[in-house]
Amino acid sequence: MKLGKGFFAILISIIIIVSNTLIVLLIPRNDDHSICGLPVQPCLYIKNYSRGYEDEWLLKLADRFEEEYKDVSFDDTLSKGVQVLIDTPEDDDDMDRHNIPGSRYHVYFTDDSDYYKLVNAEYLADITDIVTEDLGSFGEEGVTIEDKLSTQHKNFYKTNEKYYAIPHHSSYFGITYNVDVFDEYGFYFAADPNVDASTTPYNTHLNNGNDGFISNKSDTKSNGPDGKPNTYDDGLPATYDEFFMLCDLIQGFSSKPIIWSGEKRNEYIQMLLQALATDYEGAEQMMLNYSLNGTAKNLVKSIDENGKIEFNEPTTITNENGYEMLKSAGRYYALDFFQRLSSNEKYYHSFSYNPNIKPSIAQQELLYTPFDVVPYPIAMLIDNSWWEDQSTDTANDISIFHGEEFSKKNRRFAMMPLPKATKEQIGEPFTTFNSHNSISFINANCSPIEMNMAKAFLQFANTQESLVEFTLTTNTPKALNYELTNDQINEMTYFGKNLWRIKESGNVVYPLSTNKFFKDNQSALNYCNFFQADISDKTYNSVADDLRGTNASRVSAKDFFNGIIAKYDSTWWNDTFGSWFQNKENA
Repeated sequence: MKLGKGFFAILISIIIIVSNTLIVLLIPRNDDHSICGLPVQPCLYIKNYSRGYEDEWLLKLADRFEEEYKDVSFDDTLSKGVQVLIDTPEDDDDMDRHNIPGSRYHVYFTDDSDYYKLVNAEYLADITDIVTEDLGSFGEEGVTIEDKLSTQHKNFYKTNEKYYAIPHHSSYFGITYNVDVFDEYGFYFAADPNVDASTTPYNTHLNNGNDGFISNKSDTKSNGPDGKPNTYDDGLPATYDEFFMLCDLIQGFSSKPIIWSGEKRNEYIQMLLQALATDYEGAEQMMLNYSLNGTAKNLVKSIDENGKIEFNEPTTITNENGYEMLKSAGRYYALDFFQRLSSNEKYYHSFSYNPNIKPSIAQQELLYTPFDVVPYPIAMLIDNSWWEDQSTDTANDISIFHGEEFSKKNRRFAMMPLPKATKEQIGEPFTTFNSHNSISFINANCSPIEMNMAKAFLQFANTQESLVEFTLTTNTPKALNYELTNDQINEMTYFGKNLWRIKESGNVVYPLSTNKFFKDNQSALNYCNFFQADISDKTYNSVADDLRGTNASRVSAKDFFNGIIAKYDSTWWNDTFGSWFQNKENA
């Protein structure tokens, strides 16, 4: 059951904890979990950060857990069964991870957690037993939770042969497009009939008399960014240049190509920039930002007045010179992409710079596009992969007023494989990143009885049945390895199927590393932290506003990129991390 935030919600929770009647509040409770010598049903407190994937999945999980353990007694002094009480703050500040030992919560499902900071503070319970225990009692003979972790996750979360947390949800940041709108208006590029699409990655017919776009729905579409015919990205923009050609076409239909949350614009644009950079760099090069161990091949030496890059020679990256990664070309190309996007007010909805526009309102604008209730139809949305689940109430309202054909189940949205910065990259796989380090863990400050209940619940949450239920409820994957049947996949929305395809493709970068330097400085090394620039003795710290093409005081993408390098130079690196290097334990 879900607790609210007000006084009455607190009062109700107290009533439920002790009994189902007000009279029980007057009866003293003993330390042995009994009331007047009679055993009572124990309570398990869950704290779940709900801003992304809400709590429907957790309510379902709690109901099944209570049913599964209704005849189990976790202690002789307790009655059988357990009550699961859930708190779901929408504000990350309310997660209060700094006060875990003193909180009443036993199990946490969090977002953006610095795992080793929590481990080193001894806030997290050792859960190695449930991670490595056979799940045969749940019908998964010979399988453990550890088996469901990727090699990268095993290496990161296992410390001194122990586990203290389990990866939770996935979160892919990027551009969602309205497939129905694209199909209706023909927002797709046409294939050149004069070339062999199977051997020519870039085959857009730019001189077809229709500015490179299809004229009829039956026209053959271009290969798209994957450089292959007859795949899911056919007709989508293959390059940054094509993306802005598409924006020109869409705004010509009195539509707005794209929208994002004005309230979250700086945070969201930083993550868009990271997504673009990740796709440019690819998994191997992008991981150097976290491993700080390898050879960087895309470092910029200089940029000419036309934006052409001269590259450095391959550079060996170590802990001591990690600042060199700020010179990666993917970061520059991403900055240039956004400046081009924000250079034309016809490309983006005005809500994108309105500080009162929450993500939910931007999502509503996309969902309401076909119904003449928004001033401009919207074709694309910049947001995280949780946006569809987050906007369930709006989708349900639409289906009530406009019919089942407009329900979440029947509408088509998809995350766009990002276009490539250069034609030379066409054919390289779409690479995205997991934007939030979401984990689940148990409060180390639990009594033995509470620990038994918490471990049972967390293990139950990572069984095959629970993982599938989470996916079918949220239409997003968990950050573990598991399979869905074709029938289960068919239960998902179009967007959910699209996200499952992204997960299955294997080109997802998890910003984690076994490098001790990274482990001890995980928060400081967050990729998005480095979108601030020093230019002519002035610091620019709001990339969404500072690069905005219609802003009279804007700086160029080139100057902003060089300003990042100037701000985060070797002096800054040594001043920031010098004490770590001087610590003999880190030598």
